[in-house]
Amino acid sequence: MKRILILLAVVCLVIIAVFQYMRYRKFNMPNSYDYKVAENLDANYHNKSYLADYYTTAYQVGSIAREMWFNHGIDVMVADKSDTQSINATMAYQQLISKAKFLEGKLKESRRLKDLGLDNEDIKFIEDNGLSEKNYKIYKLIGGKALRNGDVSEAVWELQGLLVKVGYQIPVDGNFSDQTEGAVKEFQKAKNQFPSGIADMKTVKLLMQ
Repeated sequence: MKRILILLAVVCLVIIAVFQYMRYRKFNMPNSYDYKVAENLDANYHNKSYLADYYTTAYQVGSIAREMWFNHGIDVMVADKSDTQSINATMAYQQLISKAKFLEGKLKESRRLKDLGLDNEDIKFIEDNGLSEKNYKIYKLIGGKALRNGDVSEAVWELQGLLVKVGYQIPVDGNFSDQTEGAVKEFQKAKNQFPSGIADMKTVKLLMQ
């Protein structure tokens, strides 16, 4: 009888220990799953929904991780390849992180460009056309005007710099000379454009690409 009581006591202690361990494990997550929100973001980004979406997604990263751990004991950082639910939870967690990083990248870059003096309209144009801020400054400098033989300006200097960059050996002096016109014609031919020798915005856009 005494042995039975001792055995029962041991079994009870084991059950209590297991229960305490499971409780401890449940409320002590193995990793820090929260997404650290960046500080140097553009709070006035031209697409107003991006900022709210960023903060929502950043919150969801930690939220889904805690939910999976508390309710299912799934560590979203280490997928159990034999468990479909674990695989799906890990994929969902990684997708949220990727989305947060994408939004963060947009908001950080916008902040950087604004620090350089650009505004929302400028930044939207850059994003829509896949330009660097340097090429956009060239685009703005030319300002939609067609450059032609005889022009002398800073815009011509920038145009010549673009032509040199793509392989044409011409002077970079701000003077739209016969050499510059010849380079423009050759470039236009290479891009299957009419070789007018006039650097209109279409030609400049092709050069910036």
